[in-house]
Amino acid sequence: MCGIVGFVGQGNTKDILLSGLSRLEYRGYDSAGIALYSSPFTVVKAVGKLKELKKKVAASGECELPFSMGIGHTRWATHGKADEKNAHPHLSMHKEVVLVHNGIIENFADLKNFLQEKGYRFYSDTDTEVAVNLIEYFYLKEKDVLKALLAVQKELKGSYAFAIMFKDDANTLYAMRKDSPLVVGKGENGFYPASDVSAFLDYTKEFYKLENKEILSLTENEIHIYNKNGEEVNRSSTVAELDSSMIHKGEYLHFMEKEIFEQPQAVQDTLLYACGKENDEFSYTAFSMSEKDFRDITRVRVIACGSAYHAGYVLKSVCESLARVPVQVELASEFRYNHPILEDGEIVIGISQSGET
Repeated sequence: MCGIVGFVGQGNTKDILLSGLSRLEYRGYDSAGIALYSSPFTVVKAVGKLKELKKKVAASGECELPFSMGIGHTRWATHGKADEKNAHPHLSMHKEVVLVHNGIIENFADLKNFLQEKGYRFYSDTDTEVAVNLIEYFYLKEKDVLKALLAVQKELKGSYAFAIMFKDDANTLYAMRKDSPLVVGKGENGFYPASDVSAFLDYTKEFYKLENKEILSLTENEIHIYNKNGEEVNRSSTVAELDSSMIHKGEYLHFMEKEIFEQPQAVQDTLLYACGKENDEFSYTAFSMSEKDFRDITRVRVIACGSAYHAGYVLKSVCESLARVPVQVELASEFRYNHPILEDGEIVIGISQSGET
């Protein structure tokens, strides 16, 4: 699970990106980087915590220049080890395109072979470098950004949320998504594409949500959203209910410690949702199930990844000891390729710390 953030507009682009990345630290990461629009692009990457990236940015005189837009990224290694060459942002071979990516390109090997036959060389071990070169390939072929992104969309298999800059377009930031989340904050001074609203809450609470297979173009003052057919769609903005104070570590040493101390309140909020503030009777309708549905449950199957997978074992212990109902916990990344035997009376519970895995 990676985090992406971007900005186009009037403001200190470098500081806005670093601030956004700090708000995405809760997602976990092993490297980070930013790209600022210039000719050529200014790209700074670092392995380790965000403070390492900030040191490199501070040491780079180029990052102090005024920039109209930029993109940033925090990475959990999936394709290739955690080192600087695999960290994002990634540049295309001819340096026409730079992007950041959250997701997994499942057919990257076939696409890489295709691009190598076209003369492309690769310098990292990532699926993301394949994606950025594929975008460049179609851009140089089509001579039109939207047509290129639509063509790429048809070729990619897997999940992605991209924030993209083109060397030939100094005023427009592009983004696109499939199965990985992407939202766009609308501020007084510009737009903020990001993995989730926490990245830009310090600047605005108004945002747009991109739907699957939509493409986005952003300038300082305008937002345009296109569907998979290249048709522009109208979208109303939403106001986030989150407050910026909710996403800060505050007095805690790290987000894990904060989450541990927030557990009592989280349990209370969940019980209030299920039982209501006025009475202590369980509301089956809160879960779109009847009392009979609950009583007919013969087995629980928990599907989760990462720390959520371990939380599933806590549920297993509680459920089996109190309800005497067997619980099976499975890794989501493996479950999707399995051929499970599901029976009547079995309920599936998906757990996700991020809301996207």
